[in-house]
Amino acid sequence: MDRRHMSAGGDTSQLKRTPTYLPDYIFWTREIQATFGSVTNFLVKTRLHWGKEANHADIRIPYRHYSVPFADQSDYRILRNDWPYAMPSGMVHLVVWLKTPIPVDAEGDPTTESRRLVADFIDRTFWMHMS
Repeated sequence: MDRRHMSAGGDTSQLKRTPTYLPDYIFWTREIQATFGSVTNFLVKTRLHWGKEANHADIRIPYRHYSVPFADQSDYRILRNDWPYAMPSGMVHLVVWLKTPIPVDAEGDPTTESRRLVADFIDRTFWMHMS
């Protein structure tokens, strides 16, 4: 299974950080939590520049297009992961941060429709340009 299908399908079990960098990542996480209260606050304020604090699990950041995730470019950002998972040479670990909520099921997993939206976004944004 390629990483595109893993991510869009929700199977991230094969993604692991390089053991060499794991202690540094754990240290960084502790420092960020001590400084910003949470990694989410750090990301929202300093990496995404969305300006709000995220003090609880129910994060609400204003977005422009309510009904369709990925419809408005101001509602998402694509960033290189500061602490990437181990990837084969030549691959880059990008993360898509989305303001618009994506529907999830009772277990918190993306719905079939949400998975389709993510897969379509990946195809439009990345795979079309690689053909």
